[in-house]
Amino acid sequence: MEPYFCIILTTYRRPEECLRALKSAQTQRYPSWHMRIVIDDPETDYTTIEAFTKDDTKFTLIKNEKNVGKNASVNRILTQLRKEGFSGYIVFLDDDDWLSPHCLENLSSLIRKHATNHWFVTNRTDATSGNPFTKNEMGKDAITYLTDCLVRRRFSGDA
Repeated sequence: MEPYFCIILTTYRRPEECLRALKSAQTQRYPSWHMRIVIDDPETDYTTIEAFTKDDTKFTLIKNEKNVGKNASVNRILTQLRKEGFSGYIVFLDDDDWLSPHCLENLSSLIRKHATNHWFVTNRTDATSGNPFTKNEMGKDAITYLTDCLVRRRFSGDA
């Protein structure tokens, strides 16, 4: 069975950047995905985002009535997904980042190759230089989320 992805994107006062991120998702060559977008800013004009997502079932747009912050917005989506019984993989995408056209396809291959893993940390890469932002001070592939990421904070950069 092919992995299914839910891409979670929260945005605050960056409709132009958000649109670029949405377009990058739309160009994915991998078909099994859906994106949930939370607009966490009731004051900024996001009509371009609303128009872009209106007729595309791959996108679900949610608007917060007031600014609650990124963590609360992400938790809102995670709670919805849990209630829906979602069992796929979650990809967090910032509104000022974008996905390469083969991103989900590559992730799917990695998931199939490493079927016993439950989570992955990916590199964020500078589009101009190709240099990764993410730093892994451990220099190994097998890591634990709780110990290595949360407690020891062995990852830095935009991971």
